[in-house]
Amino acid sequence: MRGKYDDILNMPRPEMKHDRMPRKARAVQFSPFAALSGHEEAIRERERSTEPFRALDENEKAILDEKFSSLSSGDYFTVTYFEKDRKKDGGKYIKEVARLLKTDAEKMELVIQEGRRIPIQNIISISPLHTPLEP
Repeated sequence: MRGKYDDILNMPRPEMKHDRMPRKARAVQFSPFAALSGHEEAIRERERSTEPFRALDENEKAILDEKFSSLSSGDYFTVTYFEKDRKKDGGKYIKEVARLLKTDAEKMELVIQEGRRIPIQNIISISPLHTPLEP
């Protein structure tokens, strides 16, 4: 039985009139491209979750004020605070050990190492450390 393409299977390859394209250049022609630029990023952003800000009640605020008053410049402490998300509603709670440089009463912020600032209204927990940490 004779196949459909038997007449061309054993033919010599045609001669080209120009140089062959390098393999790398040929591969680029078939590489995927983003038909909708930014689509992947938008999907990842939508899937990323945030937490809502939780306001403290009056009792929690009083406890926090008492702990603030026990802090002095140079003290180390553990702090948990809310950081607002720049792209969507909500944010995240961050817990870290920090060293107090100063309290900026005018701006209502704690200034910690490297000059970073934490708004006091975003703090939900603070605990002084009694043993200094190694820098």
